[in-house]
Amino acid sequence: MNANNSQLPLEIPIGDAISRIQFAPNSNNLLISSWDSNLRLYDCDASVLRLEAPSEAALLD
Repeated sequence: MNANNSQLPLEIPIGDAISRIQFAPNSNNLLISSWDSNLRLYDCDASVLRLEAPSEAALLD
């Protein structure tokens, strides 16, 4: 993702409300927890999902 583009298309959309987003500027990774019981790590440069970790309960924060 470059400075001219403020949107990141997600190849696998989030299925429910997002509870938290953390951006790691040194690696351009985006960590998203959501109420659909998944923790996802996206690579912003490549716009791809790097890791998806399911949980038994909704990730509220």
